[in-house]
Amino acid sequence: MKIAIASNNGRTVAASPGHAAYFVIINLEHEGDYEIRPNPAPALPHGAAKHQAILELVQDCQVFVAGGMGKPIYRLLSRQGIQVYATDERDIQNVVASLKRGTLTHNPERVHSHHGHHHHHDHEHEHHQAH
Repeated sequence: MKIAIASNNGRTVAASPGHAAYFVIINLEHEGDYEIRPNPAPALPHGAAKHQAILELVQDCQVFVAGGMGKPIYRLLSRQGIQVYATDERDIQNVVASLKRGTLTHNPERVHSHHGHHHHHDHEHEHHQAH
């Protein structure tokens, strides 16, 4: 079983797959068998192109792990049959150990309905009261 873990340094789980520097791909059957795949997504505009790039990068994996993500990428990967975890765990070695034991937990609160990149679209205009 291959797992893809979003990371910026190879040791800890990145908060967002769309901004992670790369994905650490680990083959659970052959523990030493891992590779680092650079993530093209951070350079792409937010939206479908970014999501498609991530999918193409990890589509040979059965499990996908990140610290959090938006609903679109969560749904896209899930529809491909990939088991997706938005996890509170930050240490990659702990993630791997938990996956082997079947104890890694998915935290649905880490899957957000829209990306909180502090755009706050609904708060950028002023409210003028009618006189």
